[in-house]
Amino acid sequence: MTLRNTLIILILPIIYSCNFKNSNISTIDFKKTEIILRENLNPISPIISFSMLKDGTFVGITETREIVHYSSSGEQLNFISNFGQGEKEVYSPHIIKSYKDGYIIWDKDLLKMIEYNNLDEPINEYNGFDHAVKDFVVDKNYIYTYISPLPSKPFIQIYDKTSNKIIESLGNAENEQVLANLNVCAGGISLFNDTMIFLSSTSLNVFQVNTKNINDIKVKLLNDESIVFNKFDGNPVDLINTEIQKAIQISLNSSIVTGVYKLNDKILIKGETGIAEVERGNVDLSNRYSFMLLLNEDYKIVGKYFEKYDVNILCKLWSEGPNEVARIVRKEGEDEYNYVIELLSYE
Repeated sequence: MTLRNTLIILILPIIYSCNFKNSNISTIDFKKTEIILRENLNPISPIISFSMLKDGTFVGITETREIVHYSSSGEQLNFISNFGQGEKEVYSPHIIKSYKDGYIIWDKDLLKMIEYNNLDEPINEYNGFDHAVKDFVVDKNYIYTYISPLPSKPFIQIYDKTSNKIIESLGNAENEQVLANLNVCAGGISLFNDTMIFLSSTSLNVFQVNTKNINDIKVKLLNDESIVFNKFDGNPVDLINTEIQKAIQISLNSSIVTGVYKLNDKILIKGETGIAEVERGNVDLSNRYSFMLLLNEDYKIVGKYFEKYDVNILCKLWSEGPNEVARIVRKEGEDEYNYVIELLSYE
């Protein structure tokens, strides 16, 4: 399946109106810009991770390990080719995040990260990671990673870029969080001003780590009665190993946080809620919903939005931009699918 060779840019006002139980919570008013990705250089396979850079361009990683740099208007600019297992080479690119004027790529097989400048040149390599990484963010001193959790074990690791080693582990994974980890997008991590913030996959509590003093940690306890997180008292590892379909069913009958992003002076939390039915390998998502919560700088909910779960909006294909949040959406065309980058900005 390939991307279509067309470009459409639309600017549409979208007003999300919800039946709020709390009259103090407003609706969300986004402006949406749509950019259809082009294949002006080469056809590619579907993108599995992407990031919007400081200059408004995009870099994506495909299912076949290609790394593609796009212009701000969706044209292919360059294919990155430093593949291998040597120093500053990438073998299995899996997750990409913008940093400074360039970006950093997580290599899932070599357990390392490669930093690139805005000319797509590799300039730094970071080794010493001991877990698979689900998500990460980067600042001047540290790389903050969200890892797959085990019961009662940390799920956030802080990697020191100077000493090239992990210096701190945070969080305490609960049983239901291990089940939620079956979702590739479980949990969320971001940077907000001088704070690293993270959420587990199974609560709305926002943990805040002072990036200038990583021992300074606070938590904002959030709750919304329309987003229910179920508890699980059994052994999640045994359940996954012996009854995987039941484990998936339990995880899909609870709410889950699938990301957190900085959006100008606000914070956007996204996730899923509602129930799904799993039977004979088929999943019915007709009663499953996606949600977005908007927080102000005091970590208070100031807006929220619910919509039917859409399989064409993949939970992993989201990225922070300089002034917006970007996501890749698959849209059906006449003969094939278009892959569209949607930019969501808040006014």
